[in-house]
Order: sequence, then C-alpha cells, then structure tokens
Amino acid sequence: MKIRIYFVVSLILAILGIVGIIIYYSIPNEKPHIFVILADDMGYNDIGYNNHKVITPHLDRLASQSIMFQNNYVQAMCTPSRFALMSGIYPFKAGMSHTVENALKPHCAPLNYKFVPEYLKTKGYKTHHIGKWHLGFCHKNCTAIKRGFDESYGFYNGYCGYYNHINVKNGYDFNFNNKIDRSANGTHLMELFDEYTKRTIQNHKPSLPLFMYFAYPTPHTPIESESKFYNMYNESKMSEHRKHYLALMTSMDHSVGNLVSSLKAKGMYHNSIIIFISDNGGEIFGPASNYPYRGSKLSLYEGGVRSTAFVHSPLYGKKQKYVYG
Repeated sequence: MKIRIYFVVSLILAILGIVGIIIYYSIPNEKPHIFVILADDMGYNDIGYNNHKVITPHLDRLASQSIMFQNNYVQAMCTPSRFALMSGIYPFKAGMSHTVENALKPHCAPLNYKFVPEYLKTKGYKTHHIGKWHLGFCHKNCTAIKRGFDESYGFYNGYCGYYNHINVKNGYDFNFNNKIDRSANGTHLMELFDEYTKRTIQNHKPSLPLFMYFAYPTPHTPIESESKFYNMYNESKMSEHRKHYLALMTSMDHSVGNLVSSLKAKGMYHNSIIIFISDNGGEIFGPASNYPYRGSKLSLYEGGVRSTAFVHSPLYGKKQKYVYG
C-alpha cells in the first residue's frame, strides 16, 4: 500500500505541538479517528515502561508499538500546558504563562485563538471533551462546548473529589454540556469517564471521523483510588500514599484499555491515532517520582517540564521508533 503524508493529520498534530508530520499507510477516502489522552501531574517515572513497579499494561503495550518522543517538553503547570495543547500557541504569547484558571478569575484562555476541535469540525469531525477543562469558565463562551466540542463531560476546575466531585473552593463541579450532573455524585470519576467513552463509541457511526480529548484527572490530587486497583500494589516498602497514587495510574491505564477494546469492537481501531502525554511533571512533595530528573511540577527543571509521550496508530505499524528531536 502506498505510503502517503495525510495532510489533515499532519495539520492537527502540528497544532497539538507533538509532531509536525506522521507518515503512515493511509486508507483512501477515510479520515482517521484521533484520541488525545492527557495525564494530570504524572511523574516521568510513574508509568510501567519507565518503571516496572507501576502497573500499566495497556499503555505499555501501546508504547511498544508507537513513535516515542524522548525529548518531549511541556509547560510546568496545568493551564499553560492545556492552552498550548489546544491552541498550538506558546502560552507567553497569549498571557497564559503563569495563570491557573479557577472560578474566582474573571477571564479565561483568550477567545481570539482557535482550538484544535474548531479546526477539526471544519473537516467533518465529531468532537468530545472528557474530564478536566481548566481553561476558564467565567463566561459560557469560555467553556469546551463553545470552543469546538460537540459534547463536554467533566469538570471546569483544576481538580475535584474523585467520588463527591467537590472542589473545596468552588463547590460541586461535574457537568455535562454546561449543565450540572448531580447523578454522578458518589461514582468514581474514572468509572464515569469509562461509561461515557463506551457509550460514545458504541453510538458513533464509524464512517464519521471522531476526535476525543481525554483530559483525565489522574493521578492529580486528591489521591482517591479504587480498592480494586489499590490492592494490586502490595510492596511492603511502598508508602500508602504512593500505593494510592499508582493505583490512580493503573485506573487510567484500565480506561485506556477500555478505549482500545471499544474501538476494536466497533471496527474503528484500524483507522485510529492515539496520542498520550502528561501536562507537567509530578509533584515530588507528594507521592510522584520524576526520576531520573531533578525538579517537579511548577519548576523549570527537567522533572517539571519533561514529559513522556507517544503516538500510537495501526496506520503506522507495529514497530517502535524513538524520536530525539
């Protein structure tokens, strides 16, 4: 099959700032489905393919058949990284370098910058945001469904309780298309996102290109893991806090596995691109580890701004490739 550079994918990946051009075996007349998975405060050493003590088999399997970005850099904290990811703009150019959006701030990510889903919609994509927004919500025009997403399912702020969905400063924070969803109260965030993902893919028409942005809350505080994942960590020398933190990583990995299974069941996996990245380094005053790098979230040392990242696609093939540029 002829190798081609798929223009649309090249454009979108350039906007995402992860890779300018991906060369792969294209499927004529079909736009690929694109899935961006963004971990939250994940340490460089907190994923299985960098640390065998971390249980992330699904992410490890994808990474083993991916383009691995060995010198991938992000911003040192949440909002600037998310703005850069969505806009393709350096945060300092938009006054977004040092801000963390919350309910008390009367501004948001500048509206004069188009976001990735806005470009994708012009190419016929259905677009979904799942999880954390953290790009401002002082006005409805700042929210995900006004910035290119057909649907948004998650929370506005930088964090909320995994079970009660409460942000200690701003109250209950779980929404579907800007409407409060109190039926979610009491269910772990990752379970909610899993069910939404399965439902969305099951109901999707494969001939229509799909873009899903998974802004997962894991493993950001509060460290509230599910027992089924916590019980997988039984090393005696590991702190309880660290076990709960890594259980959140395993929970996210489980969600990635469910995503891939849903795509395969629907016959969409063969024409998909999965991008995995973290917004910044882990918080080393907590249970995260950025080994072998110095520093953490909020610092400009490698531990704060160097993120593991990969692009996986059956269109590319099964061979792992390392990119150092």
